[in-house]
Amino acid sequence: MKISLLASLIIAGLATVAFASPPESELKALEQQWLDAYIKGDTAFLKTIEAEDWTLADADGTLMTKAQDIKELVDKAFVCKSASMNDAKVKMLGDNFAYVTGLLKMTATYKGKDISGDYRSIDVFEKRDNKWQALYSQITKITKEKE
Repeated sequence: MKISLLASLIIAGLATVAFASPPESELKALEQQWLDAYIKGDTAFLKTIEAEDWTLADADGTLMTKAQDIKELVDKAFVCKSASMNDAKVKMLGDNFAYVTGLLKMTATYKGKDISGDYRSIDVFEKRDNKWQALYSQITKITKEKE
């Protein structure tokens, strides 16, 4: 009896961990899914993760809206061959707000020009209707290491 009760508690605990993903894990997974969407040209995913009022401050300082981001992907102005985020850190700001910082490594072109390289990124999220959406993003190209 003790063994089956203990086994039941362990299984219930593992199921809780497996099904109740903490926000940090969820946001890190969303970050990679977002990058994968750029690689695949998946505008449907961009429409769900980027809030209607989402803004990107691009590496050159240009501000971009959700509509512009999607149009550039559709028009193939932005073509991403590979992208991954390392050193991702999530900072929760209450239950419904968070930001994610990380080191983005990307192989891509923008309007035919190679923009591949390493970038620092930050994405600010809000949980709306039980779903995380990006409100603001910014990327900064890493041109050299500080000495």
